[in-house]
Order: sequence, then C-alpha cells, then structure tokens
Amino acid sequence: MKNIIKISLIILVITTVIYFGGGKKLLSKNVTTNPNPRSHDSWVGDVMPFYDGKQWQIFYLEDHRDGEIGFHPFSLFTTKDFINYTDKGLVIPYVNEEDSQERALGTGSIIEGHDKQYHAFYTAHNGDLNPKEAIMHATSKNLKDWDKQENDTFYGSEQYERDDFRDPFVFYNDVEEKYWMLITTRKNNKGVIAKYESEDLKEWTDGGVFFENDMDSDGNLECPSLVYYNEKWYLSFSDQWPDRVTHYRIADSLEDTFEKPTNIDHWDSNAFYAGQIQQDDNGNLFVFAWIPTKEQHDDNKGYNWGGNLAVHQLSQDEQGNLTASLPVEIEKFLDDKKDIEIVGKTENQTRFTSKGDFGILKAKITYDDDAKFGFAFDVDNEGQSSLNILFEDNEISFYNTSLKYIEKSDPLSTMKIIKDEEYIDLKIVLNNDIIIFYLNGEQTFSTRMIRAANNDFSFFVEKGQADLILIPDN
Repeated sequence: MKNIIKISLIILVITTVIYFGGGKKLLSKNVTTNPNPRSHDSWVGDVMPFYDGKQWQIFYLEDHRDGEIGFHPFSLFTTKDFINYTDKGLVIPYVNEEDSQERALGTGSIIEGHDKQYHAFYTAHNGDLNPKEAIMHATSKNLKDWDKQENDTFYGSEQYERDDFRDPFVFYNDVEEKYWMLITTRKNNKGVIAKYESEDLKEWTDGGVFFENDMDSDGNLECPSLVYYNEKWYLSFSDQWPDRVTHYRIADSLEDTFEKPTNIDHWDSNAFYAGQIQQDDNGNLFVFAWIPTKEQHDDNKGYNWGGNLAVHQLSQDEQGNLTASLPVEIEKFLDDKKDIEIVGKTENQTRFTSKGDFGILKAKITYDDDAKFGFAFDVDNEGQSSLNILFEDNEISFYNTSLKYIEKSDPLSTMKIIKDEEYIDLKIVLNNDIIIFYLNGEQTFSTRMIRAANNDFSFFVEKGQADLILIPDN
C-alpha cells in the first residue's frame, strides 16, 4: 500500500507541474497560478474580456501552431484576482475545412443582452474567399456552451473594404437605446472604425464611420474597444502598422470628436498588442492584451503573433488621461515572494539574482540629463549581456544585442518616458522569460527575453551619473 501511495504521489507531481514559459502551469483542476498564463499546449492571441459580476471571463483566440487547416478558436480563462486562472478550454470552435468562412476565427466581444442571454460576436476569416471576412454571432446561457447563429452572419457594406472587416466590439448605448458595434475596416485606402446599430443583436445597420485613423499612417485600427469611465469615453485600438501598439483616445460624449490624450497615447511597447479595455463592477479599469513570443523561440529574432496574457490596471489623472500600473492583486502576490537579492556590486554595476520564476524589484533611479544606464539580462560571469534595456534621452529601449553593438542596431521596442520628476519610480516584474517594467505608476514596457529566464541580471551605468535606490522590501 505504501509503495502504491509513493508511486501515485510521483505521478501527481510529474503530471501537475510543468514549465511552459512565463511561469509554471498547475494542471490539477485546470488551475494556473501565474500572472501571465497560457494553456499548456498553446498560446494566447487576441483577448476579449467580460466581467460577469463575480469574476473575469477572459475569452481569447487560442494559437495552437499545429499546422491544421483551421486555426484560432475561442477559448476561455476565468479569474478573480489575475493570479489564479481556471482554464475552461475551447468554447467556440473554428471549422477545419478549406472552403469554410470559419476556417479561422478572429477577434470579437461578449455582451449580456436584454434577453438575459450572452452574445458573442466574432470575425470569421478565410483568405481564399471573397470577401475574406464576415461578422458572426453565437449565443449562450452560461458563457461556456455556445450556439452559432449562422443566419445572423453579415459582411461589410460597399463603402468599406470587405476583405478588412473584423474585430466587432458590441455595447449598449443607453442614450439611443440601441446596441452599437464597432468594426475594424478600411475606407478610401485608410484604416477606420465603422459603427453598426441594432435593436435586437440580430439585424445590423451601417451607421457610418465612427473614427478615422488620425496618425501619420494609413494603417488599420485593430481590436477596438470603448468604455465610459469617470465621465469620459475612452476608445482604444491597436495600429496594425507601423508601430503595433495599443493606443487610446478621449471624448466627453459619443457625439464629440475623440482626441489624443495630452500625454503619450499608448501605455506599453509593441510587446503588448491587441489590447481591449474593460471595467469590473467596482469601478476598476483594466487593459487586456498579449505579450508575444519570439520567432523560432530565438532571442535574435523579432516578435511574432500570440504569446501570454497580460493585464495592466488603468487610472484616470486630473487631465482625463489614463495611466497604466501593476494590478494591485498581482503586486501583493509578487511582494510575498521576496525572491530577488543582490549578489554583487561594483562602481557602475549592481548584480541581482532571482530564486524563483516570479519576482519583483522596486527602486528609484536618480540621474543627470546626460546619463545612459539600463538593465542587462542573461548576464555572464564578466557582467556582459546580449539582452539590454537602455535608458537614454527620456526613452526606454530594448535591444537584442550587447552594449558595444547597440549604436549599430535597431531596438526591438522603444518608448518615450513620461517624466514629471528628476527620477524614475520603477517596478520590474520577472516572470520567467517575460519581463515588464512599470514606470512612475503611469507606463509599462513589456518584453520577452528567452535567455533571461532564471538567470542573473544587473543594473549598469554606461555614461554620466545614475543611482539605483532600492525600496526597503528589496
């Protein structure tokens, strides 16, 4: 009997804990304890969050990368704290046939209708059809079992580019007493967000262009979302090119023009894509997106599509701008870990080690105007690294190269820093090969560094004067 128990315990350990990038997966009861989850055999694509009054229902496009004809079904995580996730698995499948409109599913949204049913609207994509994209509808009574309403399928109006007609975001407009659907499309060779209207969530009427690309590009405005928060309307979208970041705009009413914020119009780098903004019933606002993997799982390559879920908390400042910070529950979880410690220090370098998959470093950095400093990851015995975060000229940049080649290299990510003081308040979150910088409680800078997983890292000063002052907990 004792031998049977021992064997059972060994099997339980082997089958319930596996490494999967960005932390550990606990397969028992399908629960993941990880701020950046993914399912054990796939990756997280575009995220479609829905708060059901008790917990977050986080739908996403599941990226299996398995070579099947079809791809990207809707799958589902649930969570109450952004730490412990239950993996509910597939909920809306694609059709694995060459000639099906649903050969691939694309981004959408979930809403509870006045009929007390849940409604999912999503993109059906087949690159071999004409048109390539359609908007489809499914209904559910429990958010897990969905019935496709194929008779409700519709395509883009003639004024839009029907091969680019996707990412439906649906909400109820209380003033007009109609449902609105925002759709990513193109008009006159320029990216726009179209508006469609409905009274019953079945028949939709073209209401014209809601928002037109206001940047110096003609790029598509992907994965739009719209929320009313603290007497302001906020519209978010991700530019398909050239920057590939999640932007936002502000208006006092839906009749007003949506304007750029007075500070930087995005919260994160190009390693945080397809963000949707949503709030819970307690007045907390969040943005949900994914942090990409790297091509061929190689640090020398660029980012590709899909990766791990990421969530930032958003707050409103006095000007109405939205600032991004580490969600409170995640910070509490990381504070309890206390897994980062100093293992060496010289005049221009402080070296740290992390004892686990998760960790947080809190510090303040003071520096002069000419300073050039940063953090090196995958540090060797001589303190050198080919993965570097560099701070210079009020910018933060991520390079897949050593310091001596940086001047001849282009960064994989870069972002302007909102600077209100002569210092930077910094929180660095380590989650295996995902590393996120939280700056001044206003901005985030997400990265994927494969060789950094479970390796030492260091703070260095390349030029000028910069001092790293650790918060006492570290």
